[in-house]
Amino acid sequence: MTAPTEGAAANRSPMARLEQLLAAQESLLVEMRAALQGERAAMEALDAEALEQAAQAKAGIAAELRLVEDARIVVARELARTLGIGDDAPTLTQLCARLGADGARLLGARDRLRALVTGNAELLEANSTFATRSLDEVRTTLEWIGNLVPRAPTYERAGQVTASRPSGG
Repeated sequence: MTAPTEGAAANRSPMARLEQLLAAQESLLVEMRAALQGERAAMEALDAEALEQAAQAKAGIAAELRLVEDARIVVARELARTLGIGDDAPTLTQLCARLGADGARLLGARDRLRALVTGNAELLEANSTFATRSLDEVRTTLEWIGNLVPRAPTYERAGQVTASRPSGG
């Protein structure tokens, strides 16, 4: 997915460009959901290569999302000026209130974006929890293995068994 270019959209109205940018954000958030699901599958399968690919995909999608968000802010400001809204950071709710019935599509896009962001945040939290639990299990296993190693030598330098052998040794 690539962000819509300014050159291609320059002849379109601010409303049309805003709709296009919201659709691009939606598409990218769907891609992010797939990357987060792939990340979880890779962690469960202990597949380091797939986990690295998921991390790279997430980073690329996040970078594109930032670009599209920056463009969305610029276009929303332009649309606000066109509608006579003096706010430097207009919300979609403000824009839609001025647009009337024409703003319904924007509100629908906003609601879909909110749902995707919420769902992705839940997936991210679940992946983080899974990774933390998995690392805790690895640490516990390493600690347990470390306790199997005798703390004191079992044999003296001469090769004789020491008087008292530690348990586990």
